[in-house]
Amino acid sequence: MPNCITMMSVTQGCLGHGSLRLSESVHGYIVKAGFESDLSLMNSVLDMYLSFGCLISQGVSFAKMEAKDVISWTNMMGFLLDIAHPVEALQLFSQMRDSRIDVNVVAMMIVTSACTILGDLTKGRSVHGQIVVLGFGSELPIVNSLLTMYSSCGDLGCATILFDQIGRKSLVSWTAMISGLVSNGQPREGLHLLIRMRREEPFHLDSVTLICCVASSSEMANLELCEQLHGCSFRSGLIQSVDVQNSLVAAYGRCGYAGIAFRVFQSMRCRNVVSWNVMISSFGINGRAEEALCLFQEMENFGEKPDIITFVNALNTCVHSGMVDEGLKVFERMLKEEQINPRAERYGCLVGMLARAGRLEEVRKLAELATDDKAASSAWWALLGGGGHICSTSSVAEVAAAKMCEISSWDASYVVQERVSLSWLKD
Repeated sequence: MPNCITMMSVTQGCLGHGSLRLSESVHGYIVKAGFESDLSLMNSVLDMYLSFGCLISQGVSFAKMEAKDVISWTNMMGFLLDIAHPVEALQLFSQMRDSRIDVNVVAMMIVTSACTILGDLTKGRSVHGQIVVLGFGSELPIVNSLLTMYSSCGDLGCATILFDQIGRKSLVSWTAMISGLVSNGQPREGLHLLIRMRREEPFHLDSVTLICCVASSSEMANLELCEQLHGCSFRSGLIQSVDVQNSLVAAYGRCGYAGIAFRVFQSMRCRNVVSWNVMISSFGINGRAEEALCLFQEMENFGEKPDIITFVNALNTCVHSGMVDEGLKVFERMLKEEQINPRAERYGCLVGMLARAGRLEEVRKLAELATDDKAASSAWWALLGGGGHICSTSSVAEVAAAKMCEISSWDASYVVQERVSLSWLKD
């Protein structure tokens, strides 16, 4: 007869098999065999269900577990973080503390990562304090997580202090600090840190570190550096990484060389939606709007479904190139076919483009399509600011002012009315 240890191995096998139905059958056997009291086995069952994104199956969930240990809590917290629910992960951590469960390094890393995702520096500092009190302050994985958290929240001062205090830095430590510098507008300092790492440590670059360095060349629009890093990717074999190739496409585009970016894009054996997005953006920012839109149309022919970033890149290309009709088609497809609700700024961009083209009736219709007050406000403001000469000759200005009165504060509406009146007086 199988015992608990046997069934733990079986649950791990279900993870590898990827069948929810088989997992449920195994769980049913565990219940019938009376193994539910074994905490380690039930943690394995929980982990099995969470791997399918399944919180509740056959009446069993984390909340219904009779007993929980730190592994139960960290499994659940990690799952919430994986599905982008950092607030819920932090709430679960508070419940764990209230349950008098001793936390471990994994739990504190998850909580730190949740603060990173939220960009909550205040909470992150509080978590750092708890880490020190609990005696985990010298654990390198946690210190690396704290480095990332402080950098992501814009506190490079604390990140630098932490980094300098690490006795034996790992490649992750160096990469976290380099990435923090680059993402906070200090690409040159990030490259200097890379040079220091190469001088002081025996590490070989991995794909993450290389991508950070390519991002530095992109931020500085330094073509020579980008080419050097491109060569480095070949010598190290990292050019096979899709993420590395995507970063090179983006960097060449930012440096003003969309042609080289396109050659890298064409050489890719495997592409994902990010590959298409960065190439469309590279064409767009370099004034090659028709090629950008052609690539946008080709995406689905290659089996890649556009996401919100794809549409934003295509829409920005149309706006900056004055391609009004094409922009409207992209926007309409975003709304109707993909059912993506654009942010307020997108309404404002398109309305401004239409207003400058003098297509006032379409402006009004588009502004009225806005699904919330913020989007509507952005659209009507864009109309009034998109061309002052339009407001002086069109009744659309009156409609815009009336709409602003409905959705904005009294002060904002007063400014709108005053602006329209002044434009009439100028005539």
